[in-house]
Amino acid sequence: MNVKDIVKKNYLIILIVGLAFILRMLFFRDNFFFGFEQGRDFLKIREILTGDLTLIGPKTDIEGIFHGAFSYYVLVAPYILFRGNPYLIQVFFICLSSLSIFLLYEFVKDLFNQKTALVASFLYAISYSAIIYSRWLSNPTLVPALTIIILYLLTKLKKNIYFLIPLVVSWSLIFHLEVVVAIILIPGIFYYLLSRRVKLKIKPVLLSIFMALIVFSPYIIFNLKHDNILLNGVINLISTKKTTSFMDLSRFGEFANEIVDGYFPISRTVAFVMFCFLIVVALISKELKQNKAIFLIVIFLFTGPVFYFLMGINALRHFYVIVPIFLSIFTAWSINLLLKSKFFLLGIVIILIIFIGNVKTYKDRLPKSIGNFIYHAQHMYLADEKKLLDFIYQDSDRKEFSYEYYSIPYWKNEAWEYLFIWYGKEKYGHLPSRDKTNTFYVLIEPDESQPLYQKNWYDGMNKMSTLITTFASGKLKVEKRILLSPI
Repeated sequence: MNVKDIVKKNYLIILIVGLAFILRMLFFRDNFFFGFEQGRDFLKIREILTGDLTLIGPKTDIEGIFHGAFSYYVLVAPYILFRGNPYLIQVFFICLSSLSIFLLYEFVKDLFNQKTALVASFLYAISYSAIIYSRWLSNPTLVPALTIIILYLLTKLKKNIYFLIPLVVSWSLIFHLEVVVAIILIPGIFYYLLSRRVKLKIKPVLLSIFMALIVFSPYIIFNLKHDNILLNGVINLISTKKTTSFMDLSRFGEFANEIVDGYFPISRTVAFVMFCFLIVVALISKELKQNKAIFLIVIFLFTGPVFYFLMGINALRHFYVIVPIFLSIFTAWSINLLLKSKFFLLGIVIILIIFIGNVKTYKDRLPKSIGNFIYHAQHMYLADEKKLLDFIYQDSDRKEFSYEYYSIPYWKNEAWEYLFIWYGKEKYGHLPSRDKTNTFYVLIEPDESQPLYQKNWYDGMNKMSTLITTFASGKLKVEKRILLSPI
C-alpha cells in the first residue's frame, strides 16, 4: 500500500492529529511558561553534559518521594539537538504528544471499534486539560504519550509477547517522571493481561525485568549510597497513619476538575450532568455485559482518585495527567451507544457541547494565559523574559551590570540564571557580574497572592537605590536602578 492509499484510508485520524497539533501550538510562542523548575532542570542538564551525572531527580510533591534521574536524562538528547532552546524542546514534545494520538486510535479500535476510536481521538485532541499538559515543560509532559504507548503495546502482546519489553521500559520511565502515575497504571495493566489471557513466557519476562533494572538502577544505587533514604520514604508514606475520612469528598476535588475540563469547562453543573448521564447510559447498556473491555477503561480512570484517597495523599492536579486519555475513551464509548440507538442526535449534540465548551475555554484562556490550572499564580513566559533581557543588555551598552529579582515562588532565580547563560551570553557575549554593581537591574514578577509582601520588599529596594527607568513586557517588568550608597 503506497502513501496515497494510506492517507486515503486514514484521512480522518490524520485530520484529528493535525487538529491536535494546531490546538497545542496556537498562542504557544507568546505563552510558553519557563519558571524556576524549568530553569533548575536545564541547569542540571548542563551539569550532566559536563560529566556531572546524577542518580536522582528532583523532589516530588509527596514528602520523602523523589522523581527519578531519567526525568533529567530524557531531556538530554532534545537539549543537544535544539542547542538548549526550551521553546523548541517543548515543540518537539508537543509533536510527540500529537503523534501519540495515532496509537490511541489503534488501541481503542482494537478494544472496541473504529467509530469509538475516532470519537475518543477527537475528544482527546480537543481536550483543554490535555492541551495544557502537552504545553507544560515539566516531568509529567511525556507521561500521557508514554501511557498511550503502553496501551498500544498491550494490544500487541497476543501477537508477540516480546512487546512486553518496551512496555515495561515505558512504564519504568513513567516511574521516573511521575511516580504516582506509574503506580496507578498497575491494576489496569494486570487486568488487561488477565482478561485477555495473555500468556507470559519466561524469556521475555526475564528480559523485561532486566531492562527494568537498568532503568531503575539510578534509584537503586542512590538508595544504597544514602542509607535507604528512598525506601524509607516509601515505607514512611505507607505506614503513616491516615486521617482520611470517608466523608471528606474534598480529596476528589482535582479529579472533579478533570471531569469538568474534559466535558464542559464553562459550567461545572453542565459537565457533571453530562458525565452522570453517560455513566447511566453505560450502566443500562446491553453492551456492558457483552464487551468487558469498558471495565479496563473504568479501572484506569478511577484507580487514581481511589488510590490517593485511601493513601491520604492530597493529590495535585498533575497527578491526574492521564485522566484525559481514559475520560475521552469512556466518553466516546458511551456516546457511541447513543449513536447506534434511536438517540443518535443526542449523541451528536453531546459531542458538539463538549467541542464548544473546550474550544471556547481554549479561546478565552490561552491567548492571554488566563486561568491556567498549572501555573495560575506565575507569569514567567519565555517571550516576555527574552524581551526583558534584551532591554537589559541593550541599555547597559556592554557595561558591567548585576541584577536582582523578585520571583514566585520566592527567591528562586534558576529561570533567570539559565536564561542569562543560554540567551544573554549567546546573543550578547557576556554574563551579569556576580558582584553587586552601582548600576543594576531588578527583574520583577507580580505577586498577586501576597501583594503586601512584595510591597514591603519594594519599599526596601527604594530605600537602597534610585529608580532610573522601567521596561515591561506582559506582566513582567525590569527596573534600572542606581545604588544610593555607591560601592
